[in-house]
Amino acid sequence: MRPTVMMSTEYCFAMMIRPLRNMLLRPVWICHLYLCCSLAAAAAAADPVPYHESQASSRPVSEYEAEIAQLRDEKSRMNSEWQHKYTNMETQFRKINESKEKNLKSVINRLTELENELNTKQKIMDDEIEARNQVIKKQEERIASLAACNHKLVASLQKYNSQLRSSQPSRNSNSTPVNSEDSTAL
Repeated sequence: MRPTVMMSTEYCFAMMIRPLRNMLLRPVWICHLYLCCSLAAAAAAADPVPYHESQASSRPVSEYEAEIAQLRDEKSRMNSEWQHKYTNMETQFRKINESKEKNLKSVINRLTELENELNTKQKIMDDEIEARNQVIKKQEERIASLAACNHKLVASLQKYNSQLRSSQPSRNSNSTPVNSEDSTAL
C-alpha cells in the first residue's frame, strides 16, 4: 500500500491564492462561487489523511486526538481567514463598482449637458438662418419689383421718345430738336 502524503497548509494556501489574482476581473458571484469551492477544497485537504498501519501502532490515541484537534483548529482558522479575505474583497468590489457608477453617471450627465447646450446653439443658429433667409427673400422680392418698375419706366420712356420723334415733323422750326442721344441718357 502506497502512503498518502498530506498537503501542507502553505501549499494549499498557494494553490488557492494563485487563481485569486485574476478574480478582480470577474463578477462578484463568480468570485463567491470560486471562493466557496476553494474553501471546500482546503477543508478537504486539512482533514486527516489516511496513514500506514505501521504508524498506528507506534502512536497512542491521544496523539491522534491532539492532531485531529489541531487540524480542526487550523481548518477553522483558515475558514475564518478566507471569510475575512472574501468579505474584504467583496467590499473592495462594491467600492470599485460604486466609483465606476459615479464616474459613469458624471460622464452621462456631462454628455447630456453638452447635448442640451448644442441643441440650444443649433436652435439659435437655425433661427438666425431663417431670419436671414427671410431678409434675403424680401430683398429678392424688392429687387424683382424694382426691376419690373425699371422695365416699365424704360418702356414708357421709349414710348415717349417714339411719340416725340413722330411729332417732330409737325412742330414748328422754332422748337429745338431733341437728340436721340439725350433721350437714351435719361
